[in-house]
Amino acid sequence: MLKSEEQWLAVSDAFHNAAFDGDGWHDALEGLARATGSQGGELICLGENAAVPINIMTGIDPAFHQDFIACGGGDPQINPRVGAGMKAPVLQVLAESDFITPEEYSRHPHY
Repeated sequence: MLKSEEQWLAVSDAFHNAAFDGDGWHDALEGLARATGSQGGELICLGENAAVPINIMTGIDPAFHQDFIACGGGDPQINPRVGAGMKAPVLQVLAESDFITPEEYSRHPHY
């Protein structure tokens, strides 16, 4: 978890450097996951027709990437996270509880 301003700046700098260098995305995402107490991090870019040109995930089995594509993970009609993200205003941070209830989550076929 984030314990200091220096730690927050290090996470921020890792993303800045990755964006400009095109390298270091895994390190930046892993640092963010550690800072937030998460298992992993994800950077996903979505295209037309549910295309997923970029999907960098940490803390998961690498085979998950292919499974994600195969099940239509980039399709907002299938994946509630993608649907919510595509409807959200630019730079708005969402938590899962902002777009799905625990009851819906437990019954939703994507999950």
